[in-house]
Amino acid sequence: MINLLLGLTPGIDDWGHVGGLVGGLIFTWFAGPLWEVEGLPPDLRLADKREPREVLTGAAIVILIFGVVAVHRDDTSARAIRVRPQRSPRPTPLIN
Repeated sequence: MINLLLGLTPGIDDWGHVGGLVGGLIFTWFAGPLWEVEGLPPDLRLADKREPREVLTGAAIVILIFGVVAVHRDDTSARAIRVRPQRSPRPTPLIN
């Protein structure tokens, strides 16, 4: 959130900060620890019940989303900037 506020200064692209925030939230939702209390008092302990499959699912979703966005953005920027290839000048004949 601090980076989003700092990004309001001129010359900084906020989309990178927003993307990092969204990607972090998605990954944390799937891959963050799922704590449960185990045992009987006084021997209580926390155990992470998150399965490795869910961590891989979260990573795959984030990679897929950002991959699609990167390809789409790259494709649209390539279409927006159409540069004509410049013709090379004709070589001048050598006169002896």
